[in-house]
Amino acid sequence: MKNYAVSFLARFIPMGVLAVIVGCASTPPSNFYILNSMEKQAAQQTGSDAMQQVAIGIGSIEIPDYLDRSQIVIRSSRSELKVDEFNRWAGSLKENISSVLAENLSSLLSTNRVFVHQWMPDDTINYWLHVEIIRLDVIPGDAVTMKAHWTILGDRGKKEYITRTSEFTEKVSEQSYGVIVAAISRTFEKLSHEIASEITKLK
Repeated sequence: MKNYAVSFLARFIPMGVLAVIVGCASTPPSNFYILNSMEKQAAQQTGSDAMQQVAIGIGSIEIPDYLDRSQIVIRSSRSELKVDEFNRWAGSLKENISSVLAENLSSLLSTNRVFVHQWMPDDTINYWLHVEIIRLDVIPGDAVTMKAHWTILGDRGKKEYITRTSEFTEKVSEQSYGVIVAAISRTFEKLSHEIASEITKLK
């Protein structure tokens, strides 16, 4: 009886190991995405010559906790979210948003003096921008909606020039994550236009 049990295990354990190997081999690879800034050639510049001497700091960027992860999160229903294990952000989403806003504002305002800062304001910065992403809803095959609360500060962060809540929607006709991420980038492009317009009014 003992020999039979040994023979049985010897026959089926390798099959189990093979099944694990095959299962691992069939796991689809992850895809990685980043948000992109607008094309400089396409930017309708709103900055004047005076804006070239103005320094703008991108301060804190806040996003909802459910978005602060490597996986891309989509909305599958009004009250249900889906975390996609195989479609991910290629780095920190917060940092990606900061860099995209900085590049967009630089293009729109015709200035190279747009910086990403995570520390307290100083005398070298004229205007500070703080953005809170209230929601970023992604519905594949339908639309991307981004709602943001943003503030422009001056005088070392002591003076509030403007506070506004903006909402933008981009239609998404496909399920492709590449198309979805491009649509998200366009919502931040629209936000950048609105912020740049208000900054030019301050100068």
